[in-house]
Amino acid sequence: MHTFQLGIKSSLEAISPDSIERLRSTLSAIRSSKVRRAVFRKMSSVIHNQELEPPTLDCVTRWNSTYEMYMRAIKDRDVISLTTTGCNIASDFIGCTLSSEDWDHIRAIEKWLYVPAEVSTFMSGSQYPTLPLASHAFKCLLNHCINYVDHSISNSSTLIEKVLNGGSKRCLQYLNKYERYINSVPARIARFLDPRYALLAFICILL
Repeated sequence: MHTFQLGIKSSLEAISPDSIERLRSTLSAIRSSKVRRAVFRKMSSVIHNQELEPPTLDCVTRWNSTYEMYMRAIKDRDVISLTTTGCNIASDFIGCTLSSEDWDHIRAIEKWLYVPAEVSTFMSGSQYPTLPLASHAFKCLLNHCINYVDHSISNSSTLIEKVLNGGSKRCLQYLNKYERYINSVPARIARFLDPRYALLAFICILL
């Protein structure tokens, strides 16, 4: 799983522009003040009929915490917007408000991270993970990454190259030292007999 953490984190760094930093700055500004947190809770009670705390900041070394921050921020988008632009504390957020383009990118990245999150959950719940299974998961994630970047985030071949050179290279650096085990005869038999391969491929195709 450490290999996937490194690879997905590198890919995320390659495709995340300034929007993620602005989101972090906005959430940090809200959370760092009792007054601003109170305004957020008040706005959430108006919109969601319950007082909610602002989304927590992610841990830069854990990509899944970034995914969780994105999910919560998208859910509370209206509350965040009202807190930062529609109240008497709007001046506190000069320079760290989120544009519609920022939100579009945040939504795109959140959707892109959904499959890696599902694959990671699947791999973590596997009682007997194997190197061939990890290799298969890597290929599924790589295909997902290329297709999604190409069709949903940008059509730029330069961006795809960044993802390939970032995420895939870091994963391959870990998997290459196990190549003789991944491509061994027992590993090939395991790929044929292990039903988890079909399930993993099914997850990547559907999601």
